[in-house]
Amino acid sequence: MDAPKSFLKKGFLIRITLFILLFSIAFLNIYKPFSETLWLSIIKKESILPSILFFIICLALILASKFMLVHHQRSRVLSMRALILWLFVEFVVIAAIYIAFTFMFGYNVTGAGPTLLAKTTYCVALILTIPYSIAILIGFNEDRNEEISMLTQRLASITPAPDAELIDFRDHTGVLRISLKLDDICYIESQDNYVNIHYMSTGKLAHYLLRCSTTELESILNGSSIMRCHRSYLVNVNRITMLRHAKGRADIVLSDVEKEIPVSRSYYRSLLEATTPDKQVRRT
Repeated sequence: MDAPKSFLKKGFLIRITLFILLFSIAFLNIYKPFSETLWLSIIKKESILPSILFFIICLALILASKFMLVHHQRSRVLSMRALILWLFVEFVVIAAIYIAFTFMFGYNVTGAGPTLLAKTTYCVALILTIPYSIAILIGFNEDRNEEISMLTQRLASITPAPDAELIDFRDHTGVLRISLKLDDICYIESQDNYVNIHYMSTGKLAHYLLRCSTTELESILNGSSIMRCHRSYLVNVNRITMLRHAKGRADIVLSDVEKEIPVSRSYYRSLLEATTPDKQVRRT
């Protein structure tokens, strides 16, 4: 079973990390009366500075861990088992930091060595499992909503105009994920073993993250108006409105797209040849 695709989105991970931090602080305030070794407190004067410093370090650690997770997912598919193992390692590191703070600031604790680390890791896991479980469920829900949106889009395209070509996009397992009208596709961006398909939907720019390589898509799109302009981008040449030149490089401006798409030297000539003579493409 694969981990939620939403864990690839930096915005999602930042929101989830802040939620985990706030949840943990609230949980600790409830848990503290039942613990003899928990010294974290933002109320007691002697514990305020160590507690704030501990939370800042943990926040930085969790954010760094999540961005490493994003990088990891882009190079390979992340399974739920791998995600759980990843989070467990995160729990152990946080527990080790807590123990280091405990001894550094001279707080009384019982036990030592591996036993203390095991107990502290258990407590960290107890605190963080709830928000992480919620985060994973939210991630699966966002994935499901995206799939429903894509299905709706596909159903709306079942009866396209006679001259509209429908393109089927399949993931790395061969499963059909989305079908789009060729004219609606603006550009496709490569993200390692993922591609981000940007297309027009009800007058707005939308995108769909697909587990597939651009090389696989090129074979599907061969002969169509979608062609590579850069090692990381494919564009719909029928949507090009301007080729902008500056400082030895060229960028593409597409209709209804704010982002400018870079053009590599090796693809520049073929891109010019693909623009038909009757197409009004400005060059600056």
